Amino acid sequence: MTVQVSDGSLTDAQAISVRVIDVNEAPVVGFGPLRFSVAENTTTVGTISALDPDGQPLTYSFVPFFELPFDQAAFTINPTTGALSFSGVGRTLRIRAIRTAMASISWASVQLIRSGCPPTRPLRLRSPM
Repeated sequence: MTVQVSDGSLTDAQAISVRVIDVNEAPVVGFGPLRFSVAENTTTVGTISALDPDGQPLTYSFVPFFELPFDQAAFTINPTTGALSFSGVGRTLRIRAIRTAMASISWASVQLIRSGCPPTRPLRLRSPM
């Protein structure tokens, strides 16, 4: 492209080029708080889904936090697929999808439904996003 400038009597023109650089964007986990309900004696909870706007592969992991009690040993997450499994009582946890140096974090809750016992109340969740 050529840019031209004039002071009324003299003009000058200069060819310039503009290069647009793609910005690396953080992945998005689950689009808000995630909720899972599973029957007791079930180990598979569900799959955490995340999207990387740049199309890069993601790695899933847990994020420790101190606001709520968290027993990480009760959960496993497949770092490649995001498949979430647990044993024990219902829990709230934070999930992270990470691609190199950029990460995205979302809350997830798991409610254990005991056989023959309906849930007593819904869980309240908050999202740090």
